[in-house]
Amino acid sequence: FAEQVAKKAVASRLVDFGLKVQQAGMNAAFDETADLAALQAAVDGILRAGNDTGGAKRVGDLVDDALERAVTPPD
Repeated sequence: FAEQVAKKAVASRLVDFGLKVQQAGMNAAFDETADLAALQAAVDGILRAGNDTGGAKRVGDLVDDALERAVTPPD
């Protein structure tokens, strides 16, 4: 049961992180250097917290691509 709770907690934090990435990417005052470092630190914290849950690392592999897409201007 504790593992299920931990997985749900990590998933919830990843959803919150996704919203923060979207907001940061749409912010006109987006500072690539500072904001990306803060976002990377946030995702690292989520993944470290989820290391005991088997699925967190698989999600972490996808986060880098999602972060890049969120901050790359459309063509």
